[in-house]
Amino acid sequence: MLSLVRGLLERGLAQQPAVLMRGYGAAAPGEPHAEARELARALGGGVPVLCNPDRVAGAARAAEQGCDAVVLDDGFQHRRLARDLDIVLIDATDPFGGGHYLPWGRLLETPEALARAGVLVITRPDLVPAETLERLRARLKQLAPRAGLSVARQTPKTLRRLFAREPEQSAADLHVRSGGCPRPPTSEAEWPVSDLQGKPIVAVCGIGNPEAFFEQLARLGADVRVKLPFRDHCRYREASLNELRAAAEGAQAEWVVTTEKDAVKLEPLIASAPQALPVWALGIETEVVHGGDALWRRVEQALGGRRA
Repeated sequence: MLSLVRGLLERGLAQQPAVLMRGYGAAAPGEPHAEARELARALGGGVPVLCNPDRVAGAARAAEQGCDAVVLDDGFQHRRLARDLDIVLIDATDPFGGGHYLPWGRLLETPEALARAGVLVITRPDLVPAETLERLRARLKQLAPRAGLSVARQTPKTLRRLFAREPEQSAADLHVRSGGCPRPPTSEAEWPVSDLQGKPIVAVCGIGNPEAFFEQLARLGADVRVKLPFRDHCRYREASLNELRAAAEGAQAEWVVTTEKDAVKLEPLIASAPQALPVWALGIETEVVHGGDALWRRVEQALGGRRA
C-alpha cells in the first residue's frame, strides 16, 4: 500500500492520491484504526487516509477533497465500488489461507476468483524454498492467465524505539558498543536491524500471518525466546502490556520487538506505563524485485495513460 502510493507520486501518475480503508478494529466507525494511523505516519500527512465501511461513500469523500486517485485497501471482494485495476498480494508462505474459508481459514473466495485480478504480486518470496516459489508461480499463471505477475520482497530496514522519552539518555543504555565507543543510531529513535544479532527478545504481533514475522526476526539473527501471537486486529490493553513484561522477565529477554502495525496500538500504553518496556518496531520496506516495470505499465494503463 505504502509503496503503491509513493510510486503514484514519484511517477507523476497522481498529484493527490488518497487511501481508502474499511477501518476494521477501530474504536468507533469512521475513526482511524491501527493500519490507518501507521500509514498516515509513514506518508507524513500529505496523503489523506480515509476510513469508512461504506467504500462508495469514502470514495465520494475523497473526490470531494480533490483527490485524483484512490487506493482501496482490502477491496478485491468489494464489488459495489468499481475499480480500474485490482492488485492482489499473495503471501508465498501461505498463498491460499490453508485451503479453508472463514471462520476456519482466511479464504474469502475460491482461488479461481483470482482470474478477476489485473496484477498478482507474490510477497515474502525469500521465506520459502525456490521450488515452492516456482510451483506457486505456475499455479497463479494457471488461475489468472491474463493477470500480470510480480514478486515483491519485504526488506527490514530499521528498528524504531517506541516512545523514546529521552533519546539522549537512552543512547548511553542502548548503543551497541564497538571498541569501547558507542555507535550512533540512524536517528534519535531509530537503529539498524543489525542490532538484532544475538539479542534475546520477545516477539509479539497481531497480524494475519504471525509465523512469517517470527521467521523474519530469526533470519535477522535475533534470539527469539518467546513468540506471542495475538489475533489479527486485536486491541492491546494494560493486561497485554503486563503479559509482555512478564514474558520478557521470564525469558530474560532484553527487548520486545513488534510490527509497525502493532506499534501504533502499543505505543499509547507504553507512554502511560510507569515502567516503560524497551519495545521496538521493525520497519519494513517493500521492493518489487521482479515484474516491476510491467506492474507500473498496468497501473498507468488503468489510469488512462495519464501523467499528473
